[in-house]
Amino acid sequence: MGKLPGRVALLRAAWFAFSLMGLFSCGASTRDDRPNIVLVLVDDQDYMLNSTHPRYMPELDRLVRQRGLEVQHFITSYASCCPSRTSLLTGRHCHNTNMTSNAWPYGGYIKFKLDQLDDQYLPVWLQAAGYDTYYVGKFLNGFTTDSAAALGCPGGWTDLDGLAQGDTGGGEELYYRDTPVFLRNCRLTGAPAAAAEAGARAGEPAGAAAGVGAGAGAGKQQPQPGGSAELLDAERWPDTFLEPVVRQKALSYIDAAAAKGKPFYLQVNTFAPHDSEGGSDALPEVEVKYRGLYADVKLPKSANFAVQVPKQIGYYWPTDVKEALPSITARYRARLQALRSVDDTVSALVSRLACRGLLNRTVFIYTSDNGFKLGNHDITQEKFTQYEEDVRLPLLMTGPGIPVGAATGSEFQAAMTDITATVLWLAGATTGSTTIDGSALPLPDLMARYSATTALDGAAGDVNTQFCTPAPPPDPPNPPAPPRPPPMASPPPKQPNSLFSLFPRPPPGGGSGEDGGGVPKPATAPPSPAPSRQRPPPSPPLSPRPPTTQPLPRPSPHQAQPEPVARPPPIPPSPTPSPTPAVTLPPASHPTAAPLPPSPAPVRPLPPSPEPSRSSPSPMPPSPTAQLLPPQPLPPQPWPPQPQPRPTADPSPGRQPHAAAPTPRKTKNPPRALPPPSVRAGQRRQTTAAAVHGNQQQQRQQVVPAAAATSVPATDSVPLIHMLGGWRPAGWSWQHDLWIQEHAEGLGLHSWVEEVRAAAATTSAALNGSSGPMSTAAAGQDALLAALAARPLKQLVDGPRLAWYSEERVRVALREAAEQVVARQAALRAMSGTEGTDTAGAVAAHNQRHVLLDAAAGTAGSAGGPVPASRLESWSNVALIEAWLDGVFKGKYYKAIRACTTHQAFGGRTPWTCYKYTVLCNSVKKQTPYLTNIELYDLGQDPAEVKDRSKLPWAPATRRLIDRLDALLTVLAYCRGNTCRDPFSRMHPDGAVTNLAAAMDPKYDSLYGAFQKLQYTQCGIYYDPKNERPDPFLAGRTEQ
Repeated sequence: MGKLPGRVALLRAAWFAFSLMGLFSCGASTRDDRPNIVLVLVDDQDYMLNSTHPRYMPELDRLVRQRGLEVQHFITSYASCCPSRTSLLTGRHCHNTNMTSNAWPYGGYIKFKLDQLDDQYLPVWLQAAGYDTYYVGKFLNGFTTDSAAALGCPGGWTDLDGLAQGDTGGGEELYYRDTPVFLRNCRLTGAPAAAAEAGARAGEPAGAAAGVGAGAGAGKQQPQPGGSAELLDAERWPDTFLEPVVRQKALSYIDAAAAKGKPFYLQVNTFAPHDSEGGSDALPEVEVKYRGLYADVKLPKSANFAVQVPKQIGYYWPTDVKEALPSITARYRARLQALRSVDDTVSALVSRLACRGLLNRTVFIYTSDNGFKLGNHDITQEKFTQYEEDVRLPLLMTGPGIPVGAATGSEFQAAMTDITATVLWLAGATTGSTTIDGSALPLPDLMARYSATTALDGAAGDVNTQFCTPAPPPDPPNPPAPPRPPPMASPPPKQPNSLFSLFPRPPPGGGSGEDGGGVPKPATAPPSPAPSRQRPPPSPPLSPRPPTTQPLPRPSPHQAQPEPVARPPPIPPSPTPSPTPAVTLPPASHPTAAPLPPSPAPVRPLPPSPEPSRSSPSPMPPSPTAQLLPPQPLPPQPWPPQPQPRPTADPSPGRQPHAAAPTPRKTKNPPRALPPPSVRAGQRRQTTAAAVHGNQQQQRQQVVPAAAATSVPATDSVPLIHMLGGWRPAGWSWQHDLWIQEHAEGLGLHSWVEEVRAAAATTSAALNGSSGPMSTAAAGQDALLAALAARPLKQLVDGPRLAWYSEERVRVALREAAEQVVARQAALRAMSGTEGTDTAGAVAAHNQRHVLLDAAAGTAGSAGGPVPASRLESWSNVALIEAWLDGVFKGKYYKAIRACTTHQAFGGRTPWTCYKYTVLCNSVKKQTPYLTNIELYDLGQDPAEVKDRSKLPWAPATRRLIDRLDALLTVLAYCRGNTCRDPFSRMHPDGAVTNLAAAMDPKYDSLYGAFQKLQYTQCGIYYDPKNERPDPFLAGRTEQ
């Protein structure tokens, strides 16, 4: 479309704002015309690898992108499943919830409930505003019948069908997708402290008094005397693909909401394109009809493909990315194929909304919890890092008040917590006394700037009629499962023994249509048949075409020029399609190993629960077992970090780094004895990964001399590379080392480990004794491979065993949580009696933690209440990224800021650019001599993040930029509420500066240059302010 006259645009924005004011100003009892809200949250979908292209997701493009808004710079503050989802549900950054992991005790469902994060969060606020709230799909790791019966179901939902899954570890490496199990209509409420205390005093696991059964796979629980587990309906869907089940349940909720006539919020959480099993060899679950699709698609390779990160950052993956290109490409294609099932869900939801007459008054939002990388930064696959592939996500919206065909560039950046605020603003809901950290998207201003129409222009009935179309026929039946091969009498030599490739994938499930047709009924309590599903006919799936969107209006000359819209280009099919790499499916089933008898696990300290306001994090009390590495006094550390110590003389006053106080470096933990055999949920995560990361460079070599292999202590914390004499078979990686290190004890693999160790000793002797040709060493390696293949792990750890183990970890975590709750309550009672205060006062004293003192404490929204409207002209355009790594890349944590601005520090030629500035804690001395390490990228000139601008010496322009970015990062790292929404208010309380371009004015050089730079005192795997040394004023610790 052409340019809108300025007056017309202003009048349109004023009309839109007036309409929304009239829509959202009435009481809840009379506001039945408020918009419905449907949010689809995908699991691990990338944005930078082009997975939302219309060729791969044609229905998402046709029904959402072309009919709405695409925010191309949308950031998650934490690139991991549970922390990111918690930020969406609570509207708060992870340093304000201390949900920093996917697994107990630093994250997952048990911590979520014990910290009472579901007392005040999104569905509770929406219900208070008169909305019905529905939820289907993946909730949080560790959500099983055990944890739900012990701690209650998530609060605030009218109906919830949550996918049950066990504790899968910090790196989510224990997945095994077999039979989907949902806790149907989960409404059980519980008192976590009382239930845990009663169970602990009775000597039972938490939840036993409430009738806890055998876990997520146990089916519907039987009633227990005095318990409430009979209210939990564990609904099993055998031989069924997961995504069609999620789709069918979501459609039934739309039908129920339409019948009630109330405004509703529906959150649909898919599992695709997440791997259906854990480990580096896993692939996503793909429906039969989409297998073999996109065989001509090649892996997109950006400038950072197979390029290592800066040494001081230290993310290394031992697998050679270039050699693994065929498997990476196969995984990329499988992810695209799995996303077609998600695309079908989008189509079915839109069609059902239209057929029920709801589409014209429904806001539809599509996004992901985190991104994913495939070969980028020399990492074969994973998330968790601060790089664009992991934190930049798709965000597409359509509906009333949403501009059509608009795609914002770097002139507008949003974050995950902003989605929470936007949903609340659309619903006219308030947060009570709870503070949220996000801002509602400035939809009226975006409407005025980018579009003259909305998706509802024309008659509302025409919109519903247009998109209510017949559904396609059901899918064909599934092919039979492949026969199980006979057991091998003797293994072939040099057979790869890759751990996760030996786990059987689930048997093919029932086919499904976009409307849920073809989905078999669950084994227990099948849902009633739903009306005929309808959906628009799908677009041609393989026809490459660019999105047909209206051109953006050209801003007026006095406005900052946005960057050109970077729509994904069409991908033409290859002239000669390359065949898809063959994927050998393991046997459909294996005999289940006998369950290990449960044994009490030692209890580790539990992070204290948040204070009553729950507006600040709950760091764990420092203790030798709770800290990753004990602090030790060491010589001073200069800032900024550098590969070599700087000379004392100042070569250039303009480039002299800011001096810092001495920073102690931690040392490695001393060897410790092996604890008693048990399934450890919390304690198994205390071990340091320094030895593992210290060998990451060596892990790329095929053969490494191993003279000291026999001197390694015989504990489960010894990496596999040492157990095998410094050499690893083909297919093994340090990710397998971590898996063995953390889970071998719980799975009862002691005898297997001893056999491997004995074989490693033989191999080591052969290697050390070979002074001539390498044939002797090769013979030793052959002997080791034969020893490994004699008892392959697939005979010890099959899929059902893995699923049982992840559920058993939840039960052990509940026992640990019960004892910690009892200890915490006893400590609070003792404090109350000693200090002569009441229990509430003791709780407040016990939970004293650092929180940011908002510079504008009386500002609207800083202490909860209605979510204020936002203006594009005052949008800060900065986003926080943070993570505490306890799985992959263990032993590091970082805080980063992504700031978009018109200021060009490095001579860029585009009107806008974004800067990525990271301060990372790295305790691996082989990678860096300093704990505090930084990196800086200009994303406008370097979108692949391969040119680190933080290298010394700094030019004056670089120092000025880093001074601003470090100050902003410090504010955001400790912010809450209004200070998160406007971090510049901390340095400029008069409101004179609201964006980075204004802050770059030279008159502020002395102000920003005087602030102390953010540093670390030790590296931890959970949030604790004691591990950091920020500027006291910027962190809110003082008002001076």
